[in-house]
Amino acid sequence: MPSHDADVIFQRRFVLVTAGVFAAFIASFLPPATTIRRYQRRSLATTSGEIGALYCAIVSFANAKNEDDINEINLSLSAIRAKLLRSKTLRTNAVYEFSLRGPWPAERYHTLWDIQLQIAYSLSHLMSVFKHLDPAWARALLRRTRLDDPEFQGDVLSVMTMISTALRSGSALPQISPCPLLDRFMSRYHGLEVIHKESEEDYGLPRTLTLETLQNEQYLFFCVGVSTAYGFITRLDQLMVAAKEIVGEQYHIQGLGSLRHYVKTSEFGAGSGTTTGVHFRPPQEV
Repeated sequence: MPSHDADVIFQRRFVLVTAGVFAAFIASFLPPATTIRRYQRRSLATTSGEIGALYCAIVSFANAKNEDDINEINLSLSAIRAKLLRSKTLRTNAVYEFSLRGPWPAERYHTLWDIQLQIAYSLSHLMSVFKHLDPAWARALLRRTRLDDPEFQGDVLSVMTMISTALRSGSALPQISPCPLLDRFMSRYHGLEVIHKESEEDYGLPRTLTLETLQNEQYLFFCVGVSTAYGFITRLDQLMVAAKEIVGEQYHIQGLGSLRHYVKTSEFGAGSGTTTGVHFRPPQEV
């Protein structure tokens, strides 16, 4: 009798284990509720929003020069760079995920990731410049780069918000956007002028470039700041193009926008959503 009971228990356990393994095998073919691809897209959306918040914090520091904010901003900049670097290792597994939407556009996501990392480093360099600048030179730099212009700032923050929202929801971006920002960033020609001739305030600084100004260390930091702000705005324009290559475009208006053409396809590589993706193609005629 004991041996008979043992056989019955063994058979029951064998059936239960076999049924569990078979059920797990079937469930492995079902799409998960949250895929690595969707996580990657939403992670990039989050970092886009965090970049916007850090950008505002740096500009605020340049205006107020609150020394207590330096450590917090530096820690946040280090955290966002570390987060981007960690996401790179996780992205390698997204290629092997099964998806009915077709192959995952890994190169496009890598381009977007790389631009975000470059922007994070640009913000770190910009923060370092403002830390070394005197208040007068900092205000002059804000005026030179239009970082104190509410209209220009509205366009910059709108671009960051649009990119973050589109990546998070998987919805297409409009064809017409505030980009490119670079043309408005360089709307004023300064030449050899430190302060533009039409500016009412000179902050106690020389308006034109002199030998004494060239020998001033503050002017060297000022030049680095202008170059860094230029790189930041340029990469922000590139980030908009990279985001459009992933989520696509909508609200097309013929005859407006850049000369580049977008061709609709049925593939949407972001991993979720119903928006039609696009392929980016150089113009046939210039």
